[in-house]
Amino acid sequence: MLTSMLCLLVWSGYNSTIFYSMDPLFPKNFVNFVHGVRAFFPILAGVIAVGQLAQRRSLPKWLAFSPLTLLLLYAGIGLASSIFVSPEPIGSAYWAIQYISVIVVVIAVASCSEPEAHLARFISVNWGCCAAICLGLLAGIPLLGGGTTTHTVGSPLGVMAYGRVKDVMGVAAPRNTGFGRFAGILVLVGLAKLLHDRKDKKTVFIWTPLTLAAGAALLLSQARTSWVSVVVAAAVLLVRAPTRWRVPMIMLALLALPLVWLTGFGHAFILYLTRGRGFDPTLTGRTATWANGWQALQQSPWVGLGFWADRYFLNGQNMQNTFLDALIQSGFLGAIPFVIAIVWVWIGILRFYSTKPAGETSSLPGELLGVMTFFTVYSITEITCSFYSVGWMAMAPLFAHVQLRAYQDARKRQSTRLSLAPVRGPAVCVARRIGPTPGGDLASR
Repeated sequence: MLTSMLCLLVWSGYNSTIFYSMDPLFPKNFVNFVHGVRAFFPILAGVIAVGQLAQRRSLPKWLAFSPLTLLLLYAGIGLASSIFVSPEPIGSAYWAIQYISVIVVVIAVASCSEPEAHLARFISVNWGCCAAICLGLLAGIPLLGGGTTTHTVGSPLGVMAYGRVKDVMGVAAPRNTGFGRFAGILVLVGLAKLLHDRKDKKTVFIWTPLTLAAGAALLLSQARTSWVSVVVAAAVLLVRAPTRWRVPMIMLALLALPLVWLTGFGHAFILYLTRGRGFDPTLTGRTATWANGWQALQQSPWVGLGFWADRYFLNGQNMQNTFLDALIQSGFLGAIPFVIAIVWVWIGILRFYSTKPAGETSSLPGELLGVMTFFTVYSITEITCSFYSVGWMAMAPLFAHVQLRAYQDARKRQSTRLSLAPVRGPAVCVARRIGPTPGGDLASR
């Protein structure tokens, strides 16, 4: 229950900010008061987690030096630059502490006596939060009226959800990209669970309608990055699916490829992704933002400009690239451990799957590969794990789970090697002690 509570506290700060409580007129009303208070819930979760860690006094060996501790170093450097370099130290430090709180909570959960069970619970609550928000936004389309949809080109539905909504219940409304991100996560989690846990009737009963609803939400969002990320991640999931699913699905996909282009579906899908505007080599202006961010970084290249630096130094622009966002927030000293942590996690994932037959995941969550692939592709043109965001809240426990399984597998291999090693020393000693001696052979003695 404590694990679930900590996860919910971490999520409670989503789409809120410290600036609500910094307003001289705060609280303006009850809704404004709720948003201002919940902005500090992730930090409260971090404080509770620190208390739990203090009681244990030491971290497990597999957590003492891990991707999460490297990301803690990245965040610590970003926190220092937030305080001493950022023009808005309070707001910048707030976002750094939010990010650190997620790390501390996951480390506390993973330090329990049964880390695998607690991490599995944390991950499940994560998917529950994603499902609740996605379904809430989907239900909000008819409830909030026509303002939630706008006419679009390329979509078979003719409309795009949350393209121009500015405010919902006192907070900034999600964009179509955020809507698509939640939908993409649910589609992949549902696909993974249906592929690997199809014998569980409860899983099929829950995740089949959820996956279909998420597919409809993804179509309504017309979120290009989410679509590309889902397609790549779904292909990876199918390659690693159980044999009885993998072979027919791959054959069906190969047979369908010619039909996609001959029937015009491929052209229609490209029209849907580009919204009739053609491919933009600047990725809708992102490359210009990246260049501006690089120029701003020159003011403090080693330790960066603090969290939320893109908003403060680029006139409110979003950096829209995870690695460049990490670089501008904590400089080269912070970006190095950040990149090492991401590569470390992926090496662990690839090593695990390369040594397991297709379709076998043991205690590794079946959806881990799909969600990690989704966010890795997504990070090219959006921010995922460099900032307190949905991406980071979803990925942090997956990082811990990969590290735990890598440690368990290493221990298992070491134990196997020790059990198979020949025991020569004692046998030689015994033979020498009872062997033939002068004056008699072995049988007579």
